[in-house]
Amino acid sequence: MIISQLALIIDNDERYADDFSGILGSWVRYLEKNSINYVVAYPDSELIPALLDIRVDAVLLLMNETSMASGKIQGLLEIMDIPCLTPVTGASNWLSSRVNLKDFLGVNNLSHLPSVTVSHGDSLPENMIPCIVKPEYGSLEKGVTRVEKSSELSMAVEEALKWSSRAVIERFEAGTTVTCGIYNGEVLGIAEITPTDEGTRLTIPPEMNLSRISSLKATAAGLVNRAQVKGMVTVDFICTPDGRDFVIDLNSFPILDASGVFSRIALSAGIRHEDLLATVLSSGQSTARRSSVQSLPDITF
Repeated sequence: MIISQLALIIDNDERYADDFSGILGSWVRYLEKNSINYVVAYPDSELIPALLDIRVDAVLLLMNETSMASGKIQGLLEIMDIPCLTPVTGASNWLSSRVNLKDFLGVNNLSHLPSVTVSHGDSLPENMIPCIVKPEYGSLEKGVTRVEKSSELSMAVEEALKWSSRAVIERFEAGTTVTCGIYNGEVLGIAEITPTDEGTRLTIPPEMNLSRISSLKATAAGLVNRAQVKGMVTVDFICTPDGRDFVIDLNSFPILDASGVFSRIALSAGIRHEDLLATVLSSGQSTARRSSVQSLPDITF
């Protein structure tokens, strides 16, 4: 598929402005370097006129997980017969809900942390402290709060409900956060994530024994393949000092900023950020990498 004109549909929720400015800049630099024309549009009432007025070969969605999961833009593009370069499937949409992910993990006997789901007006559990409170949707840590005292729980739930209609109260386990990057079922790499004052430090591979790393990779790949989620995916774990590993999140819409977790994991596998973006735009082409795997599977629309 040859693209000469691309539409970038970017999230117009100002709460995500800082998160998406970096990836928009990455795409703009790439498109201009490769002489690909582009327009930037927003998911509002002017979207249809914009796409009708300017003929585009394809659309790339740069949106938050909640908007992606709604499927509204994808449905519009399908009606207008415009290819969408962001591979979104029913499985991706369904599993972007942390509530649904918990159900899926339970059915498939995959270790996950106990949790309770609440909505506005629900009574709050008294036996979940300490805990992590999260919105049902979201992968950018928006509305996520660690709660150490019962008196803090109500405020944390209120914050989470600003981002989704339901909140997930998850039992806290101390441990190391590990993220596995997967593309079309193939594990690209795995990273230990440590928050710092300057941002996030990635250690690739994690500082743990090789058998545990292999087990985490196998669990992540098995989860993604069983769920039939395509494209670029990250699977997050909490790994406790006593050897227990819990799946805590699956993100089927990772942000492809150059400094993002998925991009940095891909780089560790020999895939430059520029090549990663080229893979998204290409069909029938492969991305070179320095590992024993010679090419990545193609993205299909």
